[in-house]
Amino acid sequence: MECYEKNLACLKSKDRYRKLYDEMTRQEETTQDRQEETDGISYGVSEVEGRPVLYAVKREGEEEQVFQLDSLYDEAALMELWCAGQKKIASYQMKYIFCGFGNGMYARAVLDRADDTARILVYEPSARMFRYVLQHFDLSGLLSDERLTVIVENYYERSFEDELYRVVTYSDLENLVYQAYPNYEKLYPAKVRETDQMIQTMYNSVRATQNVLDRYGRYYTTNGLRNLKHFLYGRSVQDLYRIIDKDIPVIIAASGPSLDKNVELLREAMGKCILVGLDSSLKALMKHDVIPDLFVSVDARKHINHFKDERIDEIPVFCELSSNYKLLDKVKAQKFFLNDMNPYINRFFSKREILFPVFTTGGSVANTACSIFSSMGFRTIIMVGQDLAYTGNKTHSSDTLRGGWGVDASELEGIMVEGYYGGKVKTSYEFQLYLKWFEEEIVKNPDVHYINATEGGAMIHGAENMTLREVVDQYCVREVELKRELERTENFLSEQLRTEFMDYIMDIFPKLREMRHIAEKAARNYGKMKELTYRDSYRSKSWMRMFEEAREIGNRLEKEDVMIYVQNMIQDETSHMMEHINETKTDTREEIIAACELGENYLHRIIEGIDMVCNDYWRNEIQSRLEKA
Repeated sequence: MECYEKNLACLKSKDRYRKLYDEMTRQEETTQDRQEETDGISYGVSEVEGRPVLYAVKREGEEEQVFQLDSLYDEAALMELWCAGQKKIASYQMKYIFCGFGNGMYARAVLDRADDTARILVYEPSARMFRYVLQHFDLSGLLSDERLTVIVENYYERSFEDELYRVVTYSDLENLVYQAYPNYEKLYPAKVRETDQMIQTMYNSVRATQNVLDRYGRYYTTNGLRNLKHFLYGRSVQDLYRIIDKDIPVIIAASGPSLDKNVELLREAMGKCILVGLDSSLKALMKHDVIPDLFVSVDARKHINHFKDERIDEIPVFCELSSNYKLLDKVKAQKFFLNDMNPYINRFFSKREILFPVFTTGGSVANTACSIFSSMGFRTIIMVGQDLAYTGNKTHSSDTLRGGWGVDASELEGIMVEGYYGGKVKTSYEFQLYLKWFEEEIVKNPDVHYINATEGGAMIHGAENMTLREVVDQYCVREVELKRELERTENFLSEQLRTEFMDYIMDIFPKLREMRHIAEKAARNYGKMKELTYRDSYRSKSWMRMFEEAREIGNRLEKEDVMIYVQNMIQDETSHMMEHINETKTDTREEIIAACELGENYLHRIIEGIDMVCNDYWRNEIQSRLEKA
């Protein structure tokens, strides 16, 4: 058991494996010799030509089946063949995901060939398997490598899914390597399917998020600056949380096709609940004289035609600094600002130890609305019009702006999910992400009673299905005076903080001019490095000095909070660059030249973005808006 002790010592030395170490040592006295459990799987090692070969035996009734988890002949040759098929295994910043650790042969093959920038994430679904491997194989070299992270079941500081989203970025998607360990799909079919689905969902989510940033990035900056005058007098979400009665039922009216059949019934609920509209559902609600108590709008480009009804001007709104500035200019009622994770804004508050609330979201305004009220401690949250599917071959309620386009959803690409009334219904990949978020949010908040009164669309697991008629009769039974409570809320910023905040905002422009100066220097370095590389002098001291200097400048530009305004402004252009960041060339010289050109072009985009934010128009516009506020 010498290798077992050696492996355990390695786990103990790593903070990220502390939970796994505790599990491995806690179990060893009671189950170390007990290999076969209720799943009918046992493990073994056979000696083949002087080396250990891992296998598993799976029993189903009277039948036994043996599964090899290593090559009977030459593991090195097997891994050489697999690596040859990957082509880009040694490329810069490659990411690898494995379902199943086995004896570590895939992880070992990658680490032996990849550079220091590689990252490997392994999910091992069986703690028994991992313990057995620790006992029979020396894994200390693997487990000591900082490029490798192994998550065994749930014995890690974060879940495998959380780690997946933390490790994989948009620029990784093109060259991401995923591999299930041999025969794991037969030993642990449900876990492998779950991992496959998790990775596919992550892939769709990262791409969808990037697409949103590409489309809306510039608006995050322009809205974020123009809305500062409203933010100065925004109301306090914390104060609202303190004042309001959490026993009042909350009805969130979304814009799904099923809203058409029960929108009239919502009038009966008015004044007897907190009726929350969404920017996309307001048009339909107002058409039927259903006036929400509050509405939520966080979309940077939400079309202003959603808000044409003048009655909307008097409805309090949950919004973000990046919300459509035309809407916030129009609304006269209270504005409750949510934290849109702008690092420059957040630094102002963190330095002063002031809480600026963050609400999780799954990408849709309905997700955001649900997060707001579950986080605030409301005990009953009711969803209406939350189809998350193409009910009746429609994408949205007929009375909404998008519903009025008359799109036939039968012609749209989609996938099938479980329906509200059973069976399967068609939905989009985007709606599926929102659905998954709702179901995870419900699990995280066991004290909240979630009710799905949509009466159509997709099944939201964890929510109780009820008709809206039943909801109104059972929950909307007492009068609620919400307007007075909303008027009692205090401003988020005191008078002193407003003055400090205005000065802080105007400091954006001199800080960005400083960033422009160092970006120019780094761009010049990349140009000179490219010239030296053409002359095969990329190993010279001057080349390395310029490279280190350019890298330090790049790191500083990434870490400067104020650069968020520039990064958003040029997001659509730089995303295209990031898609090609890991491309390999025919030889080292060509690859270095391509990297220098990419760095030089990226920095020129940075300089252009700084100029866009810092031009006289913007500086005068922001100063004027702040002074008028």
